[in-house]
Amino acid sequence: MEAVIGESTEMEALSLLIDRLTRAYPELSRQLKRAASYLLDHPADVAMLTMRGLAAEAGVPPSTLPRLAKVLGYATYRELRAVFQAGHRERGPDYRQRAESLRHDGAGSRSGLALIEEVRRRHLANVDKLVRSLAEPWVEPLLDLWLACGKVYVVGMQASAYFTGYAHYIGHMAFPNWVLVPNENGVVADFVTAVGSDDALIGFAFRPCARDTIRVTQFAKRRGAHITAITGSRSSPLASIADAVFVVPTDSPQFFESFAPTVMLVEMLVVMMVARTEHDVGNRIQSLEDARHALGEYWDDWVSGSARD
Repeated sequence: MEAVIGESTEMEALSLLIDRLTRAYPELSRQLKRAASYLLDHPADVAMLTMRGLAAEAGVPPSTLPRLAKVLGYATYRELRAVFQAGHRERGPDYRQRAESLRHDGAGSRSGLALIEEVRRRHLANVDKLVRSLAEPWVEPLLDLWLACGKVYVVGMQASAYFTGYAHYIGHMAFPNWVLVPNENGVVADFVTAVGSDDALIGFAFRPCARDTIRVTQFAKRRGAHITAITGSRSSPLASIADAVFVVPTDSPQFFESFAPTVMLVEMLVVMMVARTEHDVGNRIQSLEDARHALGEYWDDWVSGSARD
């Protein structure tokens, strides 16, 4: 199953082009990679800017864009741009423009309350983008594929280890076939030796990308596993390996990318899977909770009621 299905609409044509560019990205020259990365991360700019304007924003000579178009099978850059323009018209309002205006709204303010408001508004814009992405036609078939898999491996190192730990924790509560691939003392082979064509792997990678995440994903891909990437950019090295890609908006006013949208994506995907499954998820969760209480994992002397009591 490919992440992009069919060619019946202009939006789907753009999705196919973006998918093709993602897969071609690793083999491009350094100059073409710079241009491709900008196209992948700023599709609205491709639709609106002139070739010279886009080249200036991407930091490449204008001649780079026609060269990239030819690599992708287009006779001219104008033909490639037309696909972005048609898809952009069908896509509707560009949330990136909203994010830009939000950034300007908070410029120069040092008030704590003003900064909190800026964070709130950025998160809401991220959520809008995230929810919109879950309406893609390939998402529900992907969930069905995970439900039918032998095992669903979850991998992500360094900063992404937070996401993998949480995804595995809530995923494994409902589905016993979810497997966490930790990076214990640099050893991962013990956890992925049995991966095969009946399995799926969900990889998390954000800039800068952890090397071991890519190595494990490449290994699983060679073994025939279905690969899903959860990442912040179409130019991510994880995206070029994957069969399905979730590009998570991580815009934030702080110095580090926002974790909130990725956590929300994990929760949304698990919620959708639980709603679709025929397995007795409730009994499995209850048996886990009973075992945790029996083993004394919880602090049981917690008086229910108001937090003020």
